[in-house]
Amino acid sequence: MEIDCRENIEIGLMEIDAQHRVIFDKINELIHLLESGASKCVFVKNLVEFQRHVLTHFKTEESLMIENNCKCYEHHKMQHEYFKDWIIDRLLHYREDNQIIEEIATFSKIWMKNHIVNTDIKLKLLN
Repeated sequence: MEIDCRENIEIGLMEIDAQHRVIFDKINELIHLLESGASKCVFVKNLVEFQRHVLTHFKTEESLMIENNCKCYEHHKMQHEYFKDWIIDRLLHYREDNQIIEEIATFSKIWMKNHIVNTDIKLKLLN
């Protein structure tokens, strides 16, 4: 279930590409914890760390788009807001359903890869 962060996700901006690699490493850690049956406490600690990296990454991308008067800023930011809201919603229901752990890891993996390949790639033009 682990994902390779080198699968067509490099956009050519070193800082953004490095952040993408860290995010995928964090997703892989979540998947590993899920598969190994780690405790909720350990999983939540790693999930918070994952969320911190994602928020930092989104701020970096959004700042870059503002600095470069990127026309896609509003749409891009809207996608970031969707992902952040989705994660928060899942976390609010976390205590109620253990399957949310798997849902968060799986959704994050798919969403991040699709977002990079379909949306972040447009930032390559800023290079």
